[in-house]
Amino acid sequence: MISVLEYNKTKPILLVKILEELNLEFRFTLLESKIIQSDRIIFPPIDNFDKTYRKLQITNIFNLLKLYKKPILSIGNGFLLMANKIIDKEKQGLGFFDFKVSSDYAVKDVNMVECNLCKLKNSELLHNINNDEKIKIAGSQKKLGLKYCTSLVNLEGEKYAITSENKKFYAAHVNYSQNTDFIKKIINNFTCC
Repeated sequence: MISVLEYNKTKPILLVKILEELNLEFRFTLLESKIIQSDRIIFPPIDNFDKTYRKLQITNIFNLLKLYKKPILSIGNGFLLMANKIIDKEKQGLGFFDFKVSSDYAVKDVNMVECNLCKLKNSELLHNINNDEKIKIAGSQKKLGLKYCTSLVNLEGEKYAITSENKKFYAAHVNYSQNTDFIKKIINNFTCC
């Protein structure tokens, strides 16, 4: 069973469609008991960071996730929650990735540019993904450090992390509405690793 954290006002329709197409058992929840019972957790893209952060604090989900350390996949800006610190908000993240990020780290749907994926490390998350797979990224996408990077793209001489991995914690730093097939493969692989 996969728990998708239900911190947005509405369920992300595209994510629901992907999970259903993969025939995966999932539920949207912020209940501790349901998260404890789940095998894996997905952080969907965040609609409103301040509201999301507040919900996770009030429901004690932050402490629960630190304690239970289940495999987690973040999609798009859901990664903010997994970083050490969100600088401009002066907030602590879960610390699963030793990064300091800004809340404007977003994978927006504007000025999309198609690039070839370059796999850097063997990763179960990438096992059936081609090394030259086409990925669309925003021309204005914020760069992350490459410390945990398992795949990247080069855009105008700059390297942008596409996937990151640290033990049981995974991140796909792409706009999933522009990279649906890629995210579908990533989620499928995440359920198997």
